[in-house]
Amino acid sequence: MSTPNLIIGIFFIVLSIIIFTFPNTIAGYNTLSNEEKKKIKVKQLAKFVFKVLFSVGIIIIIGNYIFTWLKVPYLNYILHPILYILMLIILFSNKNKYIQQD
Repeated sequence: MSTPNLIIGIFFIVLSIIIFTFPNTIAGYNTLSNEEKKKIKVKQLAKFVFKVLFSVGIIIIIGNYIFTWLKVPYLNYILHPILYILMLIILFSNKNKYIQQD
């Protein structure tokens, strides 16, 4: 088991819990004006971000165990970038679902 991968996975899990508990920690939310904040469905957005980050953390940890068990730990170097790119695609493609249009 690679310790850095375990730390990265735990980091994503802890970050997801923090964002779910304190939605104001979502990047850029606290800099919005009150009118703009009213347009955002912050609870649903926080729940969505929680699901994505928590899933990435779990996949990193489980993937690391599987790759170590299969004796191909170098595949972690392929898994991480793919996960990060997928995470960004999912987050950015769904962000407009949580903004109320006038």
